[in-house]
Amino acid sequence: METMWIEIGGFRVQAPVTAGTSLVLAVQCFLYFRSLRTGLGARSRLWSGFFLMMAIATFAGVFKHGFRHELSQTGLFLVLWVSSFASGISTYFAQRATLVAHVPEHLKRRLERLLQSQLFLFLAVNVALGPRILLLVVNTAVGLLPVIGVEARAFRRGHPDAGWIAGGLSLSILTGAVYAAGLSVGP
Repeated sequence: METMWIEIGGFRVQAPVTAGTSLVLAVQCFLYFRSLRTGLGARSRLWSGFFLMMAIATFAGVFKHGFRHELSQTGLFLVLWVSSFASGISTYFAQRATLVAHVPEHLKRRLERLLQSQLFLFLAVNVALGPRILLLVVNTAVGLLPVIGVEARAFRRGHPDAGWIAGGLSLSILTGAVYAAGLSVGP
C-alpha cells in the first residue's frame, strides 16, 4: 500500500491520519491526566499516571508516524525509545491502579513485586535489544489482559467505573491489534 503524504505549513507529513490520530489521543490522554491527578485516592492518581504516560507515548507517535522522514537515525531511535518506555510504564500504572482497588490486602505485596519485576524486565530488554513492537505488544497483553479481567469482574460486582476501564482497555488492545496486523479499510 502506498504511503499518504500531505503538506501542512511547509512541512511534509507522512501518514497524516495516523499522525493526527496520535496527536488527538495525546491531547485526550493529557486532559485525563490533568483531571485525575488531583483525585483523592491512590487509584485516581495511578490512573492519572497511566494517562500521562499514554500522552507521552502517543505524542511520540506523532513524530514516529508523521515525521519519521525528518528524523536522523538517532532521533528516530529516541522517539521509539520514549514511546516504548512510556507505554510500558503506563501498563504498570494501570496494573497498580487495579491492584490498589480490587486485590485483597494479603496479596498486594507479592503482586506488587511481580508487577515491578515485569516492568524492570520490559525496560531491561528494551535497553538490551532496542525498542521493538513485539516487545511492546507482549508487555501490553501480559500486563493489561489481567487488568481487563479484574476490572470486568469488579464491574459485574457493582463497580460502575470498572466497566469503563475494562471496556476502554479492551478497545485500546483491539486497535493495537489492528495496527500491529497492518489492517486498513483504505489508503
